Amino acid sequence: MRGSREKPGATQTCMSADNRLGRRPSVLANPPYSAAAIEQRARSIRALGAYETLAVSISWDAKSPAIGGNLAVFARAASELGAVANVHTQGDLFVDESAAKLVSLAAQLKAAPDRAAMSRILVQADPTIAKLVTILRDDVGKRQREALSATRRDMQLWLAYYNDTSSGSERKKLRATVPPCSEPVIPDADAPLPDAPSSPIPVNVLPPRIRSGYTTAQDRSAALAMLNMNDFFAALLDLNEAASQGSPAIDAALQRLSDAIVEPEKDAPPLLEAQK
Repeated sequence: MRGSREKPGATQTCMSADNRLGRRPSVLANPPYSAAAIEQRARSIRALGAYETLAVSISWDAKSPAIGGNLAVFARAASELGAVANVHTQGDLFVDESAAKLVSLAAQLKAAPDRAAMSRILVQADPTIAKLVTILRDDVGKRQREALSATRRDMQLWLAYYNDTSSGSERKKLRATVPPCSEPVIPDADAPLPDAPSSPIPVNVLPPRIRSGYTTAQDRSAALAMLNMNDFFAALLDLNEAASQGSPAIDAALQRLSDAIVEPEKDAPPLLEAQK
């Protein structure tokens, strides 16, 4: 059986213009982001976390050594973000302007003569921080849709493997789920999401390898559909505003942020890791 001897991942089944099954690169083997673009996202979150920790310590009137340590962490995180922000490759987040402002902000805070001056600088930095949070929020929303589309296409791919050995009405039904070869591997985030396909036969009747791949993709798709990061980014924006309003506002914002953090399920499979 083709599905049991062909290792999926490098390519996926697609429908050619002459209505024949063809092959095209698979999203699972061709990640849409460069290493630098992935680092832009990771380092942006790290820099924001370091900044918020510093802002809270200043607002809470922490001891000078604690503020100095937090400032050093933020300065390093801003510098590390700046090192990848200007690498404009596939999946670029375009945060070079924000990164440069964070590096400048760290320098200003280091030069501030006292805590009051630092607080004033933080207030002036609010738009920069809010812009970076918004960029990440919008990016997460778009990438979530792309990932959801990819997992649903992955489900279709497993059904297409089964399609190669099926016949009659089942075969026709399955062929309808195969994406056209001319269609982008990752549809634009604004494009309609493909429907989540369902197996035309009981899942437990599918060959073991196909059943395992299909159900894994199905679980990933369901997890992505349930994911909502908007509360997290809204809480992060709240914390940024609260940093200049004193302890009660900060405590409330920190609680909202804690409530909004999405904890990964134990032993959950990576959302877009290729099948081994």
